[in-house]
Amino acid sequence: MKSLLLIFSIHAILASGLKVVPLAIGSSCSLFADISNVQLQVTPWPMVPGSPTTCTLTGSLSKNETIGSVQIGQEYKSTWVNNLVTINTFYAKGQTFTFIYSFNSPTQSGSYNEKFTVLQNSTNNNILCWQFSFSI
Repeated sequence: MKSLLLIFSIHAILASGLKVVPLAIGSSCSLFADISNVQLQVTPWPMVPGSPTTCTLTGSLSKNETIGSVQIGQEYKSTWVNNLVTINTFYAKGQTFTFIYSFNSPTQSGSYNEKFTVLQNSTNNNILCWQFSFSI
């Protein structure tokens, strides 16, 4: 009976056209990150080819830090395209860092990797690397 109820519930959600957005996607690509409790939300998810897409990256600073920039890289067919966004903002230990990046999702079909690298201001050291994959 419980299985039947679960199947009907899933069918009702799918039939309603409701998009289920995960709380967080992706994984760390950092050896030692200075930002913890990281979450990345991508809206809409799954991405719609050629449509506006917003990535919201959040996390808590493990120590006082001035974030200099965020490098956003997108890989398609072994070729990376990178954008650098300047931040230059001080964050106290425990403060939440939020970075919002909007772009039009790709239109070419295939597999993609997206990587966010948060860089420290004075040294450009990597203080967080977060990545996820998607297909169009």
